[in-house]
Amino acid sequence: MHDVGRSAFSNFEGSTGKNELTSHLLERDKLMPLYMAKRQDDYTSTAPFNVFVGTWNVNGQLPTEPLDAWVSSEATPPDVYAIGFQELDLSKEAFVFTESSREEEWMRAVKQALHPGASYKLVKHIRLVGMMLLVFAQDRHLQDITAVASHHVGTGLLGKMGNKGGVGIRIMLHNSSLCFINSHLAAHLEEIQRRNQDYEDICSRMKFPDPEGQSISVFSNDVLIWLGDLNYRIDKLPLETVKERIEKGQYEKLKEHDQLTNQRREGNVYPDFEEGDLTFRPTYKYNPGTDEWDTSEKCRCPAWCDRILWKESAKAKLLKYQAHLSLKISDHKPVSAVFKINVKVINRELYRKVYEEEIRRLDRMENEWLPTMVLNQHSLEFGTVKFQQAVQRTVEILNTGQTPCHFEFIGKLGEKAFCKPWLTVGKPKGYVLPGDKLVIEFEVYVNKNTAPSLNKEEDKIEDILILHLVGGKDFFITVNGKYSPSCFGTSIEALCWMKKPIEQMDRKELTRLVWLFKSRDWQVNNEKHHSSQMLNVPKELWRLLDHLYQYARHQPDLFQQPGLHEELKMIQENLDSQLPTVGTPLPGSNHSVAEALLIFLEALPEPVIPFEYYNMCLQLYNNYDQGQELIHKMPPHHVNVFNYIISFLQELPKYEENGLNLHLLATIFSGLLLRPSSVQRKQNTEGRMDRMKATSFIEMFLKKKLIE
Repeated sequence: MHDVGRSAFSNFEGSTGKNELTSHLLERDKLMPLYMAKRQDDYTSTAPFNVFVGTWNVNGQLPTEPLDAWVSSEATPPDVYAIGFQELDLSKEAFVFTESSREEEWMRAVKQALHPGASYKLVKHIRLVGMMLLVFAQDRHLQDITAVASHHVGTGLLGKMGNKGGVGIRIMLHNSSLCFINSHLAAHLEEIQRRNQDYEDICSRMKFPDPEGQSISVFSNDVLIWLGDLNYRIDKLPLETVKERIEKGQYEKLKEHDQLTNQRREGNVYPDFEEGDLTFRPTYKYNPGTDEWDTSEKCRCPAWCDRILWKESAKAKLLKYQAHLSLKISDHKPVSAVFKINVKVINRELYRKVYEEEIRRLDRMENEWLPTMVLNQHSLEFGTVKFQQAVQRTVEILNTGQTPCHFEFIGKLGEKAFCKPWLTVGKPKGYVLPGDKLVIEFEVYVNKNTAPSLNKEEDKIEDILILHLVGGKDFFITVNGKYSPSCFGTSIEALCWMKKPIEQMDRKELTRLVWLFKSRDWQVNNEKHHSSQMLNVPKELWRLLDHLYQYARHQPDLFQQPGLHEELKMIQENLDSQLPTVGTPLPGSNHSVAEALLIFLEALPEPVIPFEYYNMCLQLYNNYDQGQELIHKMPPHHVNVFNYIISFLQELPKYEENGLNLHLLATIFSGLLLRPSSVQRKQNTEGRMDRMKATSFIEMFLKKKLIE
């Protein structure tokens, strides 16, 4: 029996007993928008709005020339502008620290170039490192713009560093939702799969908050426009053939070799999107300051990297799609698209009439009916769950009654959260109108925060959720799965004790080890006496570093490009299930192995430099001798790992091809080797100062000899 009456659960948080039906009647302000949305055709009409969308990769340059030829190129003043930039800042450290002085200069240049035929105000802007998105609107429209929201997604290393990714802004213009996404996807001719992965990551992780505190996906909008340096190239043609076709204006023949066109045709990326005809020259790569193709040593092939697409919609019509070749400061040319968007405009008189009708109908329903709903299933089986590999399931709610259903997941007695931290519910509360269905998504995802408790069986993939129907019944939804232990999220000491791969360990013995080494007192008093029975460093760490030294020390952009999700899964499964074999590399690309190392370090329950040493290390960020003494006081296996990683990192800058230097390595690794606990972590200026000190502390060791 999965649904029960209220009396059986009067002790659960969220229960308010007899007053709940009264509360339900008072929530018309939340219900009415749902009813009104169903009848919007009865009180709205459409009006055309011109929207100018622009994108430009500025190659780290400052705006030394006016932008009028791009931004105010149309005779008619646009109603709304959406202007996106990429590569505002090209410094090596920019993708770790998000501060940049370039934002104000470019924003000022855009404001000066807005169409002189109208007055504009900035509605919203958002920046993530080198990506920035600006939305302007004519003054006369500002009162009709509401629900402005923004979000950003980094798709760089560890899925968060912002050298690649996307920024988005969503607005309600009258009664229509407009969403703009500006993205910078993975570079290089051969990285098609990584570009596709960046697109998928942005789609799945870009969420905009709504007034109820829930999230709106990029696809839940009337109009979605996607702009940016998408980085898809022209391939399988000789360079001279590409240039010859450009000079002859044979763009259709050239488009046959355009990666984005072909990936869309195969259904791999941007499904159901549209794009205007490519009737302009490729926008990349030029010698800066000229209209000449790249003559550098790399001699890049021309390509349409910079694109503007929109989700198929009868509401949006493309009027013009063009490049602006006269602007020369970058190695890219800016691109623009002008759209006519039919926006739903409310007739206030008709709106009041429909609103009153719906209020009267709601009165009748509330007086005559109680809410009822059914679920298509009450048990969610997630199977085997692995570290950082999401598993999704769904439950469908059907309103079988004659009145709206207001549902909410509620916590059990004494618990603030209604579910375990490894579980996410897509819509934890909401409304379902009579006869309607709603699909709720559930995702189990084990990360660095939840893996340690699952590894030591302090927690299991088991939960019981209570779905509360206000004024009606409660429903139980059981959640079950089995976590497969991983070296990711296991302590240094426990891994050093394991001679076998973690998947081959007896589960009881594994749990005992994890609990045993959790005690810092045990490490201090006993670890030295047992060191002969333990590995000096975890074999998994040795395999990662050995692979990178043997196969990746010459790799361009090492530790600066993310890996592929599927390859990261293969690497994790290999480390968890197989012993090291001399001469056998790990699966996947060098970039995937490099990111696996960063994930491994980030997931350690106790970092390489334990939390208790964190503040002392920050105080000694410029004192090597005392810092050396402090490091030497750490548990022996933490000292071993610290020495091993530092010695590995010291070797990398000797190979120029990888583009690494000691400062950049310290910037990347300091947040992993020397990181604060949740209690120690500071915000804003103090947090930035702590990150700088941590970087200086690690860089100090990279420049010195190792501790003996």
